[in-house]
Amino acid sequence: MNVPIEPGHGVHNLRDVGPQHADGGDLPAGRLYRSDALHALSESGGDAVRRLGLELIIDLRADWERTVDPSIDGLAARTETIDLDGGELAAAAEQHGIEGIELLDVNHTLLERRGAELAQAVRLIAGAAPGTVLVHCSAGKDRTGLVIGTVLAALGVDAEAIAADYARSEEGLVGEWAETTLGRLAPLGVPDTPRVRALLAGSPAAVMIGTLRRLDELGGARAYLTANGVSAGELAALRRLLD
Repeated sequence: MNVPIEPGHGVHNLRDVGPQHADGGDLPAGRLYRSDALHALSESGGDAVRRLGLELIIDLRADWERTVDPSIDGLAARTETIDLDGGELAAAAEQHGIEGIELLDVNHTLLERRGAELAQAVRLIAGAAPGTVLVHCSAGKDRTGLVIGTVLAALGVDAEAIAADYARSEEGLVGEWAETTLGRLAPLGVPDTPRVRALLAGSPAAVMIGTLRRLDELGGARAYLTANGVSAGELAALRRLLD
């Protein structure tokens, strides 16, 4: 796993998605990154992100998240924001309680209800390719994982490799990030239990395998994206990520 910025510089889950073998080419290192939120970057961490030469940052957080934790300016040539969740996680917590939320169910809901937003993120990546892109949310695992997983599936990356990439998020989140996040959530009544910790910081490969299986049931990643507004030209442009 290529980690351009080690934990301790205000970011915990920033990593290179490449290299990955895809159909008809390879996604090289240094072209697509994923991360948790960038608001707490230290000065040295911010400098390290700038050295990545990012063409685009895609921030998948909701407006309220960006208000509470605004990102640092000047980390990329441009930044685009998309509220990928659209309140679905809060609705699930209200219905089932936070300890009753299943990550796979949330992903299925986002695929079914937030296809336009997911497709918008992929269109932005395609439009920036082959420039370097970073995708992030708050933890950098679920919303980010859904976008990255869909992109990789559309490029023809093997499902097991996509799931392995998703599973790596837990390595960066289970320690300091989880403790800090639980501390911030405690005044809101969120309990510190093993189940909640697994929801916040866990990234089981089986969740991504189940997500990709659902994409297959919907016709596959490329058909899903097409149905949600991604053009054939944009899908071709996405392949400029590959060498």
